[in-house]
Amino acid sequence: MLTRLTIQNIGLMRSEQIALSPGFNVITGESGSGKSVLLSALRFVLGSARLAAPVPNPDLPARVEAVFTVRPGSFEESVLGALGRRAKGPLVLSREIDERGRTRATIDGEKVPLKTLAEVGECLLASSTQGQSTLLRKPKAQLALYDSVLGLSEEARKVSELHAAWSEAKSALRQVTSELERAEARRELLEYQAAELDGLPELDFDALEEKAEALADRKRAIEAAEALLAELCPTDTTSIRQTLRAALRSAHALSAVHSEKVGALLSGALHQIEEAVYELEREIEDGRSDALEFEETLSLSQRVRDLSQKYRVAPQELSRLAAERRRELEELERRRTAATELARAVSEREAELVRAADRLHERRAKGARRATEQLALRLARLGLEAVSVRFELSLVELGPSGVSGLTVLFSPYPGAEEVPIGRAASGGELSRVLLALLLTSRSRPQSLVLDEIDAGTSGEANTRIAQALLEEGDDSQFIAVTHSPLLAAKAREHILVEKSLVPAPTSKVRVLGPEERRQELERMLGGGPTATSHAAALLGRERPLRLVAS
Repeated sequence: MLTRLTIQNIGLMRSEQIALSPGFNVITGESGSGKSVLLSALRFVLGSARLAAPVPNPDLPARVEAVFTVRPGSFEESVLGALGRRAKGPLVLSREIDERGRTRATIDGEKVPLKTLAEVGECLLASSTQGQSTLLRKPKAQLALYDSVLGLSEEARKVSELHAAWSEAKSALRQVTSELERAEARRELLEYQAAELDGLPELDFDALEEKAEALADRKRAIEAAEALLAELCPTDTTSIRQTLRAALRSAHALSAVHSEKVGALLSGALHQIEEAVYELEREIEDGRSDALEFEETLSLSQRVRDLSQKYRVAPQELSRLAAERRRELEELERRRTAATELARAVSEREAELVRAADRLHERRAKGARRATEQLALRLARLGLEAVSVRFELSLVELGPSGVSGLTVLFSPYPGAEEVPIGRAASGGELSRVLLALLLTSRSRPQSLVLDEIDAGTSGEANTRIAQALLEEGDDSQFIAVTHSPLLAAKAREHILVEKSLVPAPTSKVRVLGPEERRQELERMLGGGPTATSHAAALLGRERPLRLVAS
């Protein structure tokens, strides 16, 4: 529960510190004294989106600090544990706006996101105001309060989380399916292009061109060798070798009469010619493989040029383009697999959600009578004995709250027609019904702020409200901002917010002692002798007040 609230540089409050006690606390003060600023500051430190109060000195930071104690085994401890926060000892929440308008939130000195501050703040303090009582007109808020009465808030939260997970999976599946459909439209083209491009090896086009040129030179050399060989060994005329052989035969006959020198020369010439022919034939034979490689290289080079022109990229980019097409096809397969897995996950999560929602609806339906009876007891203690509030469950389409539709039926007096509560109850009745629901709740914070709970109520009703709050004892903490002297007289602690105009307009907050409390009650009663005696009577019927040093 809240033990201390410090407010600095907000509204007319320069630096105020408020100590609060367990049980029933009231906050009073004249209109414009700063009560609304106090509540705005409290909401701000608990995670509201903005500070609904001015910062009087923009050159100084505006700061609010709230200190809570958390009872072992309490609702707060369990929720804080689920949020991963420590739950023992004082818990210090603070939030400030610096000179540049930037906000900073901390929990026990650790900087936290605003969302975290709001989650923690929500489990530490609840509020009931005339403005918030209009929530009873909204089905979602009605169901949340109903769950808290039956102790089903945690189960409802799990259903909401399951629904969020299911919705997230469905959204992911829709996105993947949409992407897959767009990719599938290109599959045939991708497969054709990948097949066309995948035939290309990882190559250096410049090196390929150099190789093709070298092989072309080699081919020209082979062709020259073939031409020379054709000259040496013609098929249609007598070759040089044939001529030399005939000459050599003649030379052998001549050598018997003349010198053998001519024969030797002719023999040497024939040997040289035959050796040249052999070398040419070997060169040509060796070049056959080069010729084949040349044709392949030339074909590859031409193919690269054709594909480069077709895809409008440089030849050097074709290998990269082929890799891209392969990756696109691999990504398409990955999306197919992901879509299959997501579809299975969606189905599994939906089945789990439906089971949990059905269980929750069954428990909600079974608890309707019990919740109605418990609420009736609370309403009677708050002076609404004649009022009837009944809960009616129905099945609706699966949503974040499950499959339960709730109608809160209200009847202002016995025999009156039951109608949905938002259509019939007055603002004062709605406020007390909301308070009754919060008091009946099995999962609410120990601290509860009541703003204008006395609005639209009679003196007797205020007495009943105060008595009901007192009966809750010190296990709960109620902080009531009120204009009712009846409520103020019954509180354990009376806190006054007052405005001072000297030396400058400021708001001060202090806990009242017995005499100061009597004087404040006189002011609330309108002043004069009658107010004095009435205030004394109100306080005289009360239990002894805890003395506070002034």
